[in-house]
Formats: sequence, structure tokens, C-alpha cells
Amino acid sequence: MINDKLNLRILEKICSGEGVTINVNFISKKLKKHRNTINGYVKELFDHNIIKPPYYPFLEMFNLRPLFAVVRADLPKNEHVENFTRNDENIFAAFRAWDEGYNALLFEFHQDMSTYFEWKEKIVKEGWLPHLEHRFPADVLFLNNKLLIKYEPNSSLYYLEKIFKDKGELKLNGYSFSELSFSILKMLLLGEGIKTNENHLARSLNTHRRTIEKRINAMSEAGIVSKPVCRFPHFLVPPESILVFSMVRINNNKEKIIKSIRDDPHIPMAFQGHTGMYNLLYFSTFERFRDHFMWEERLHEKFSDNSFGAMKKIYLWPEITGTINQTKVILGVIRSKMKEIK
Repeated sequence: MINDKLNLRILEKICSGEGVTINVNFISKKLKKHRNTINGYVKELFDHNIIKPPYYPFLEMFNLRPLFAVVRADLPKNEHVENFTRNDENIFAAFRAWDEGYNALLFEFHQDMSTYFEWKEKIVKEGWLPHLEHRFPADVLFLNNKLLIKYEPNSSLYYLEKIFKDKGELKLNGYSFSELSFSILKMLLLGEGIKTNENHLARSLNTHRRTIEKRINAMSEAGIVSKPVCRFPHFLVPPESILVFSMVRINNNKEKIIKSIRDDPHIPMAFQGHTGMYNLLYFSTFERFRDHFMWEERLHEKFSDNSFGAMKKIYLWPEITGTINQTKVILGVIRSKMKEIK
């Protein structure tokens, strides 16, 4: 299916959100509220930059770009380099993070080791980054996406829901949630109340509506895409929350700890596999630093019999975020595949 030109053209559109819209009528009926009321709340969620418009997540990306690189780098702090990290189709996320001799942390998707090194040589040759003699050599940790044990970018929805229920209030980007607006947020993050305009896509691609519908259904059933959803603007991270990247050595209770990680709403993405002294790596999101500290304390109390060994954590708060954008990576992968076919 990935080697079919029309399928790729469909993917390019639906994975960028074209022809994918909010089904206000569906939400209105489910929540038993007038469609104008629902429409107003949806608009507020977008206007306050709490969520982004819906699109189809491209799950096949993990097979087409199976190498995940975690890079500690020494990068010049200027607009030229910032534009590079913001626009390069291999870079999923970039942060200004001081760690030993490094000032940046990058997360990247690549096809394999050879294409990674070819890419590095190319960006230096084209002047995007200075030569190594003018900066500290990067430290790179490579992970295989087949070792991904959890991938639920919207899982933090559930700890936001707990905050809302426990405190009776929730405020993000200056927007105070009501029970109705939070119900709408939850539906959109879970992929409910989202529709595909096959007629628009058919006109745009000069084909039949039924063809579009059948091909999207086939690619969904094959696991190439998942159902359309809304995401947070910074993908894994809710507005005003911190992202923590952790590398951990598990000595005992590995299966129980991994199950706990999979069940925990604070962790949207996790890998297992041996990388130096570590055998578990994960991203976690929290409202405050203190919340992460208390969460970690409870985790260690739950598995107290020397289950954890070495541990390294890097805190990534909103102010140091350069970019978190999986859509550009996805579209880069799809367009690269289209060039191969041509």
C-alpha cells in the first residue's frame, strides 16, 4: 500500500489534516447540547492554542524510519540554526538544554545508520551547522523503534482529567475549563467527533469518493494510519506542562515496572532496550516539577527491593522548547517515498 502513488497522495493530505474536520453535529448529539454551543467551545479550544486541528497519525513512519536518535549537541544560538531545527524533516523535537558540554537536546527519526551519517555530512556541507572544529562533538544515543513499548501521545489527558476532578478547576493558556468544554476536549483527543470529507479529497485528487473511502479504510485496517485525532500543540505535552526525558536501569521487577509504565497516564512514550547502562527510556509529562518528584517517589516505594539502578533525567519546560513537530517528519517521510516511486 505504501508503494502506491494514489495512496501516498491521500496520505499526504489526510496526515496534514486536509479534508479532516470536527463533526460538530455528532458532538452536539452525544453531549445533548446545541450545535452552536459546541461550535463556540471548539473555537475557544483552538483560539487558546490548547489543541491543534485533527489529522490522521501515520503509524507506518516507525517502520519507514526505524532509527530514533537522541542527540546531545553543541549548537550556535542564532536564527539560522533555529530555522534548521524547526524545519528539518528528520528532527522531531529540539530543546535548549544545558547538559555537561552541550546546550541542545534533539530527537530525530532516521532510516538507518548510513542515512543518518549522510544527513549529518550534508547539513554541515550546506552550511546549516558549523564544522566540528568549531563546536563540541555531539553525543548520540540510537534506539530502534521496534523497541517502542508505549506510544500514546494523548495519554496526559487522563491526568488532566484527574486534576480537573480533584480541584474542580483546570486552566490552560489562560482558558478556564467547564465540564462541557473538558468533555469536548476529551472527545477530540480520543478521536471522537472527527470526520473525513471524502468528497473534498476526491475533488482534490481527481478521483471518486468511494475510492478515497475504500483506500483510507484499507490503510487504517493495515495499521498504516490510526483514526484521526486532535493533538496538543507540543504533541506529547499539554500546554504549560513540563516534559521529562528519563533513562533508567531496571535491576528487578522489569515486567511489573514496564506494565506500570504502560498504564501510567503521565508517560506517553517509552522504549526498552540496552543503551549503555540503561534499559528503559521514557518521556513523561507533569504539571509541575514537584508533581514529577512525588510521582517518582511513589514509583520507588512501589518497587522498593533494589528494582532501580542508575537513572538520568533531563527536564524540558516550555520556555526552552525550540520545536516539537511530528507532522513535518511524517510529511517528509511520505514525500520521500513519493520521490522513490517517481
